[in-house]
Amino acid sequence: MNEFLRRLLSRKIIKLAIACSVLLIVWLVLLPWLAAQPSVESRLDFLDQNGIDASAMYYTELECMDAILEKIEGRTAKTSAKLSRRR
Repeated sequence: MNEFLRRLLSRKIIKLAIACSVLLIVWLVLLPWLAAQPSVESRLDFLDQNGIDASAMYYTELECMDAILEKIEGRTAKTSAKLSRRR
């Protein structure tokens, strides 16, 4: 193998190693740290208590979604009313 190909291959291997290292740091350090933050932890607890699978495609089929949707719609109605009064 000539010198040029060796250098090219070693650069590619180094780039691959760096990319893998960054991915591992994000996956094994950053994401667990974020999950331990109080705001994220409280959201995860809420999801667990209500039996919500965060990876589910459709949340509207869950029993607890009625109350959540009513809460959101109430906020939306209040915001719309405030905006219409300003005009």
